[in-house]
Amino acid sequence: MAVEAMRLPRAVSLRPPQRSSKLGTSYIQILGTGMDSEDTMPSVLLFFDNKRFIFNAGEGMQRFCVEHKIKLSKIDHILFTRVCSETCGGLPGALLTLARDLEATVNIWGPSKLQFLLNAMSTFIPNSSILHAHIFGSDTMPQGGTIIDDDVVKISGTLLQPCNGKNCEEKEPSVVYVCELPEVKGRFDPAKAVSLGLQPGQKYGQLQRGMTVETDDGARTIHPDDVMEPSTSGPVFIVVDCPTVSHIPALTSAASLEALYSSPRTKAEVVCVVHLSPSPVVEDAGYSCWMTRFAAAQHVLAGPGCCRSKTRCPIFKSSALLLAKLNMVCPRVFPFNLGVDKSDTKFSENSRVVAAHNLLKFQLLPLPLLGLEKSPAVEDFNLEVIQTEFLNEIPELLSIKQDVKLLYDENALTTTAPACISSKADDLEIVFLGTGSMHPSKHRNVSAIYLHLFERGGMLLDCGEGTYGQLKRRYGIQGADSVLANLKCIWISHIHADHQSGLTRILTARKALLQAQGRVQPILVIGPMFLRRYLTAYERLETLAMDFLDCSQTTIAAGSYNSKFRDTLSLLCGGKRKHIDTGETGYDLATGLDATGRKKLDQVLQELGLKSLLSIPVIHCAHSFGIVLESAQSGWKFAFSGDTRPCDAFVEAAKGATIFVHEATFDDGLLAEALEKNHSLTCEAVQAGAAAGAYRTILTHFSQRYPQIPVFDASYNERTCIAFDMMSVNLVDLPLLPKLVPVMKLMFKEE
Repeated sequence: MAVEAMRLPRAVSLRPPQRSSKLGTSYIQILGTGMDSEDTMPSVLLFFDNKRFIFNAGEGMQRFCVEHKIKLSKIDHILFTRVCSETCGGLPGALLTLARDLEATVNIWGPSKLQFLLNAMSTFIPNSSILHAHIFGSDTMPQGGTIIDDDVVKISGTLLQPCNGKNCEEKEPSVVYVCELPEVKGRFDPAKAVSLGLQPGQKYGQLQRGMTVETDDGARTIHPDDVMEPSTSGPVFIVVDCPTVSHIPALTSAASLEALYSSPRTKAEVVCVVHLSPSPVVEDAGYSCWMTRFAAAQHVLAGPGCCRSKTRCPIFKSSALLLAKLNMVCPRVFPFNLGVDKSDTKFSENSRVVAAHNLLKFQLLPLPLLGLEKSPAVEDFNLEVIQTEFLNEIPELLSIKQDVKLLYDENALTTTAPACISSKADDLEIVFLGTGSMHPSKHRNVSAIYLHLFERGGMLLDCGEGTYGQLKRRYGIQGADSVLANLKCIWISHIHADHQSGLTRILTARKALLQAQGRVQPILVIGPMFLRRYLTAYERLETLAMDFLDCSQTTIAAGSYNSKFRDTLSLLCGGKRKHIDTGETGYDLATGLDATGRKKLDQVLQELGLKSLLSIPVIHCAHSFGIVLESAQSGWKFAFSGDTRPCDAFVEAAKGATIFVHEATFDDGLLAEALEKNHSLTCEAVQAGAAAGAYRTILTHFSQRYPQIPVFDASYNERTCIAFDMMSVNLVDLPLLPKLVPVMKLMFKEE
């Protein structure tokens, strides 16, 4: 990554009057990531015909762009109001997507903590010429200093430092961005030109480009002002993120913003203010008073808690429609939750103050269209209507739905099931939060599985981007908070972005939640050594409240570790064993046994009611693992492959598994690609489950080339099922699962 030290910006000033080339169309648009789940910050798109700017890139931005056909490769600049998981969680995924476009380049801009984020991301994102970073701070940028100044917009920044009473501390600064479009020249009046003796021709174009010309007979000089309507100042808009009430004094007293207030009136008028500030700030009297200083501006409230939709409509509508169809057939395995409640904020809307909705657009150019774009009313996502329409499309599903319901007879479920499966549904539930690979799609998010152990808590297996939002969509706002508060462990299979780039958002959200409750306790994170490097680097940006245990410390070798083995390792390491038995944690087994970390693991296993947690090295990238868990109480056994080619060691460790979850990235005709990328074919995953003697095999991690359902042979149905996002499998549901496969194939027969 190329990180450029930003040159010292010029002092703030409004753009001097100048003539510009034709600007065409320009607008601001709210990209509503997080609006239905409140897990992240919405982004703001500034659109020009030949250039794009985005303010903030929270988790889900990449998936949002896929859903709404917004090309990431067209983005020229990403500007951050703050540097944290809430505003930057989508950056790693976006950069990896852009890296596949050989012609893509992007500039990112943000305050000084941006350097910490870049340092952390370098552990799993290779150096790339696509990224040019521009980092600024109070020591390099005067308040209101110019950041970007090109032919379509001038962007200036004002840093807000939080102030708490008399003690102003440099904690988390925020940036207010002022965006000023160039002067818009007046239209050419051909009638005036003719009246002055100038006939149509190339001189008309010269006049419009600001040149002076002679009449055809040479008798008169004609200046552009003679035939052009008066020029108009370009519109100005502001993006403000005031994250806490302690930032308000810095905002209201910022001298660099004085020239923009309506009184005294300036020639360049602020036409729109986009507020990314949360509802407690917007409702503060001081902030509300500051808003009134832009009397003529349109205020758009897009911050957390401000833009809760008055209707209930999911942001990722494609996946919601898919889940609605699955829910119709089997609501127990495919529960449906719309997420947030309708708006309950205290501020009152009027013609000048509106709550943002997804894709809300404010037109900047052409000037005759200046203002909020009128859009059709957003309707509620009516589950009953959607399911009725789908049933009309496939009438055969009605009888199948009734058959599935009959299967939920207690005897039908338990007659041939293993002894660990009882009629009680309070032992284990497997919730698939993300079942796609590489990058998110409209229908499938990237990898994450939540193991719900009910009153004992839960754990996450992998944590791709958007996992926090998926928890919100599955359990609702308060339900997801309960999941976070009771999360005991997070296990990461390997350090590819689609498996771990959502981890920091989960950790920071959990810490904030527990901190508000006054009971912060570190959570155990188990992962490969490179993950520790990433998290250690990231903690310079935000504290994560976690203890780290290397996956190698949870392998069979670690369980067989003894003093002779330790001494052998010591000799191999040149006699250096500084970590061994010192109380330090997080190192891999080659350095020595992490007794402190393993003690914490034993405590977590006891709390979760688990007998053992075993990490198995698998065949993918370096330091890749699968996992096998065993219950200490009811005796079930759960195995998850992570990403891998067929692996004998994993199959052996998973022998007799009750639930065997295996990646099935490619269909059976893509062996060469599977070998090249160290992934499994569908048939190989099914065969691995059979070799392990698993009661049920569930396939996941599908290539995004399969929009809704992967290619699936009918012969695989006996013990196998396909995972979908939000699929929730309780132990008591296991006998039913294979019977759902024919239903799924009927539902998606066109694919």
